[in-house]
Amino acid sequence: MRSVKMFYGENIKLLRNLHGMSRRSLAVELNCSEQTIGQYERGVLNPKMKNIIDMSAYFAVKSSFFYSKLPVKDTIPEKNIAYRSRDRDVRKKTLEGSTKLKLASSIIEFCESSFNLKASPLLTAIDEVNSIKNKQENSDLSKNQIESYANITRNLLGIKSNSELLYNLELNGVYVIESDALSYADAYSVWSRNNDNRLIRPFIVLGNSTTLVRRIFDLAHELGHLVIHYDVDMNNLEKEEFLRCEKEANEFASAFLLPQNEVSSWIKMVIHKGDPDAYIPVKQKYYVSLATAAYRAYELGYLSKQENSRFFASRYRKHYVYKEPFDDKMPLTKPGKIMALFEIYNKKIEPFSNVLNDFSIEPQFLSDVFCLPEDLITKLVTKKPSYYNNIIEF
Repeated sequence: MRSVKMFYGENIKLLRNLHGMSRRSLAVELNCSEQTIGQYERGVLNPKMKNIIDMSAYFAVKSSFFYSKLPVKDTIPEKNIAYRSRDRDVRKKTLEGSTKLKLASSIIEFCESSFNLKASPLLTAIDEVNSIKNKQENSDLSKNQIESYANITRNLLGIKSNSELLYNLELNGVYVIESDALSYADAYSVWSRNNDNRLIRPFIVLGNSTTLVRRIFDLAHELGHLVIHYDVDMNNLEKEEFLRCEKEANEFASAFLLPQNEVSSWIKMVIHKGDPDAYIPVKQKYYVSLATAAYRAYELGYLSKQENSRFFASRYRKHYVYKEPFDDKMPLTKPGKIMALFEIYNKKIEPFSNVLNDFSIEPQFLSDVFCLPEDLITKLVTKKPSYYNNIIEF
């Protein structure tokens, strides 16, 4: 007697959430009713083979995707994802983001399990920050505390130049993913966790920043969330509380990128403090925007209110709000850690095509989740590597 494959309706819901689709919008694609999609997802009704084929093509998965208990783990707590305000209030976007991270985390964990990896130094930073926090009577963070936390983190990560921040974060265990779905210049971050809520690996998702200095500030901002807001329930914050967290992350980023002792040194070279062009040497050395440099100096008391006002008025007149001098001479850096993990897995463990088979996905699916060029994934899975089934240092 022929066995009947078990259909997993929850896998359709997973795909819907990943693409930000409602049942209604998927029903339109499949030329069926919204009620039918609901029945599929609840396991009340099994789709016809034509619908399985259509969904496989539309979502770039294998037909076995719908008949498999996938190795996808729920390691991303949506409540702890630090979204920016523009995406935070759109439920569809937040669900899409958390689903993408859940899939990304599961695939990375699947590959990582074959390697001996060191824990991220960010865990040490969190321990040191918590040690200081526990000695404070007031739970609110002062500027001096944030300054201290930024210095601790910068020293633990061994930052020599802000220009290499992305590379340095990836080297220290942070997984950075680009996303086409985010609002302009937005980003978000979160720690994956195990069943007992222990922090496992940090993730930062970047939007399509158009300048290197913006990307670097976004990375430092999200780093602040990962270190000082890792345990905050972002979903239940009132507007004022959320804005305070954003302000703290901005202050962390400024202190991280422009340490106070260095500001006191370079500010002496800025003769006309109300002139944006006077900060160009600072931008070239520290890879921060002119506005970030001036505002940091103002916050530390090196600019008067009048000089600060003149700076931003001049910035507006010179049309530096969206494009500053030297932006086009600083090429945008791209994440590389994830592709490197896939390549070394393919080279040392087993053909990477086996990973796609285990998750029942096509190269395009992986490309969409990690925002990687599909041709790179296709090239990777068509390689015929020699590999060794052992545990290696990576």
